[in-house]
Amino acid sequence: MLIFVPVKTNSRDRFIQHGIFLVAVLPLLAMLLTMQRWWHYHPVFCLMLVAYCIVLYGCYRIVNLPRLVRERKYIQAGLFLVAVLTVSYLFLVFSGLTVRGELPITMARNRIRWQGVWISFLCVTLYATLADLSLPAKEERKDPPKGTDTNRPLILTADYQKIRIDSTDILYVESFENYVRVHLDGGALLDSKISLAKVAAMLPEGSFLRIHRSYLVPVARIHSFTRTEVTLSEGSTLPIGRTYTARVQEALSCNPTADRSDGADRRP
Repeated sequence: MLIFVPVKTNSRDRFIQHGIFLVAVLPLLAMLLTMQRWWHYHPVFCLMLVAYCIVLYGCYRIVNLPRLVRERKYIQAGLFLVAVLTVSYLFLVFSGLTVRGELPITMARNRIRWQGVWISFLCVTLYATLADLSLPAKEERKDPPKGTDTNRPLILTADYQKIRIDSTDILYVESFENYVRVHLDGGALLDSKISLAKVAAMLPEGSFLRIHRSYLVPVARIHSFTRTEVTLSEGSTLPIGRTYTARVQEALSCNPTADRSDGADRRP
C-alpha cells in the first residue's frame, strides 16, 4: 500500500501561495474560460468546476509531485497522476449531461465543457508544480548511525524496574538460557530477561565485541588474547567460540590496547 505523506515547509510561504491561487489564478482561469457566459446556462457546472480546481490544487500541494520525482519515487508519482486523470475524466462524465432538465447537451457544448476541464487541469497542475518547486527542498534529518554514541547508557529491566547502566562500568555480559547477567565494576551483578543479541544492539557499536555465543565484552577491557580465549584487564578469562574466532582475531588485531599471546594467556 502506497501512502502519500505531506511535507512540512515554511507555512508563511505556503499561505502566500494559497492566497495567490485563490485571488489571482482562479479569477484569471475564469476569464480565460469566459465562465461569465457559462454562468447563465450552466451555474451548477461552474460551481463544480471551481470546486474541482480547488480540490485538485490541494491534492497537488499535499502530495508534492516534484518531491516524489526528486526522491525517485516514480511509482507513487505515476499512480498519483493516473488517479488525478481518472478523477478528472469521471468529473467530466458525471458533471451533468443535461442542463436544467433539458435534453442531453449538444456536441458543441460537450466539447466546450471538456476543453474547460482540461484547461483547468493543466493550469492548476502548472501552478501547483511551480509553487512546490519554488519552495526550498526539505532537509532530511540525518540521525547518527545506531550505536555510534559511545556515552549511551544501557537500560535493562530487572525486578520490574528500568535500570540505567553506564556502558563504561560493564566488565562483560554473560548469557544464560533465557536471561543475561551483566558483570559490573566492583563485583556487582545484574540479571535481566533479554537476549544477548538485543543487548549487543543497545550498546555502542565498535565498543563491545561478541566473542562467544554466551559472552559480550568491552574491547577496551581486553588485555590479551589467544585463539581460544581473552583475558580482561581485571583478570577474568573468557573463552572464544569457534565460530567467532576469525572475527575476534581480526577485531582485536587492530586494537592497540590488547596484547596477543601465541600460547597461554598473559595476566596483567
